[in-house]
Amino acid sequence: MDGKEVWAKNEYDKENRKLIVTVNASIASEISVAISKDTVALDNQIEKRCFDFLNQAEIGFVLKDEIYGLITSSKKTTVILSELKAKELDTELYGVLTEILTA
Repeated sequence: MDGKEVWAKNEYDKENRKLIVTVNASIASEISVAISKDTVALDNQIEKRCFDFLNQAEIGFVLKDEIYGLITSSKKTTVILSELKAKELDTELYGVLTEILTA
């Protein structure tokens, strides 16, 4: 704050995926926030987001299980994306999954 390091409270709202930083300052103060990976670990909830998307997708249950099994495997994202591409999924379905996985 105003060029000096000050204490700030931070909390992560998982439901809304927001980081909330609270600091006591006057409205005339200049505030900069620097966040390192050690400060807070943000969780993109990729598996949950994929599950929620697949749950409402209008595709067969077997295909949903195959896709979700691939997503929850310990494979790298690039490998998962290439295996999804090989399944020749609907373009929109593949697009949404790609967006979630690379978020």
